[in-house]
Amino acid sequence: MIQNRYETVRLVKYEKASIHKAISDFGFKSRSSYYLFSSQIREQGFIGLFDLRPFDRKITIVQEKPLNRLTDYNKYFYAQKRPSAAIWKLPYSPWNNAFYGLWNKKHKLFVQIIRALAEGNGIRGISRIFEIDKNTVLKYLKSAAYQCRRVTNFFIREIHVEELQLDEMWSFVYKKEKNLEENDYISCLNGDQWCWIAIDVRTKVIVQYEIGKRTYQLASDLIRNFKSRTGGIYPSLITSDGYKGYKMALLKFYGKTTKKKGKVPPSQMDYVVVKKTRKNGRVVDIKIEVIFGTIQRIMNKIKNSPVSNNVNVAFVERSHLSRRQFNRRLTRKTSGFSKKLQNHLWQFELETAIHNFVRPHRGLKYNTPMMAAGKTDHVWSVEELLSFSV
Repeated sequence: MIQNRYETVRLVKYEKASIHKAISDFGFKSRSSYYLFSSQIREQGFIGLFDLRPFDRKITIVQEKPLNRLTDYNKYFYAQKRPSAAIWKLPYSPWNNAFYGLWNKKHKLFVQIIRALAEGNGIRGISRIFEIDKNTVLKYLKSAAYQCRRVTNFFIREIHVEELQLDEMWSFVYKKEKNLEENDYISCLNGDQWCWIAIDVRTKVIVQYEIGKRTYQLASDLIRNFKSRTGGIYPSLITSDGYKGYKMALLKFYGKTTKKKGKVPPSQMDYVVVKKTRKNGRVVDIKIEVIFGTIQRIMNKIKNSPVSNNVNVAFVERSHLSRRQFNRRLTRKTSGFSKKLQNHLWQFELETAIHNFVRPHRGLKYNTPMMAAGKTDHVWSVEELLSFSV
């Protein structure tokens, strides 16, 4: 079902098929289905196609007739007691956190598995350690990812970013791009999947990320969603690598239209590109190119910055290193890579939330990025992250 939704949008956007043909091919009833799927992908990426509402939620209707002790009592007792027994004695609503549906004997195992996933362990390794089925591990990963998405959307909004760094990190799903067949190219679900990250340099908060192909469309989605999470206020200084899609996306969402020059950037927004020259896999030369603003103004901002000493993309690249260390699916030259794109997204969503809320950073005096941003007042535990009710 998720793949059908994605294919419907892909047919219209990339193959220029009519909306009527696309929805009829996959059995959807009206054009509104296409508009819904398209908006979900545009706002939240591929994970937006998933239903983030709590699953297995049941409504119990109390019978008015007297209970038959022999046949009906056990059913009635089970239906009335399960909601209170399913929650891990937390002062939160049972419907909007990851612990809903778990019995008391399961919550500790759930937390241990999520901790193991956040420390770079693979699915099959965890299933062997805890002696459970790998499908159970994936089920817990899915629940945690949905919870992390809800918590992230709740806290990361109207956040102010002064210095922004943009970069993309290579990964792949199922097989590498050079080994793809024709059907794999059509679906866009396998092969190279780039992880696009927008990180606040001063607080280390990963404000927005996208996962997909290395195209202008993904760069545009990254900047658009970043703008919505920051209340439309543009960063004072932006740094990225030499990918040209960032410039077009920044002009599209932050630029102002003039009669003489067309789209122009805001007067106080500076954007500089770091270009690296490599030889035999090593960086031999680094050049900077000013895209928006002036070099004098950029150097003044660097001088007044509490964290930056020169123009670089070191902070976002250091974040890439942490992602590869703590996310098994991103570790190079192993068999722990993702076999399905949805599992890839779930793990990255979990890792991003752990980075922002749970894991202390030495560069922040062992505070978390959300503490540095003023959104939380202490280092969260994994239990707090999974149990917070939105």
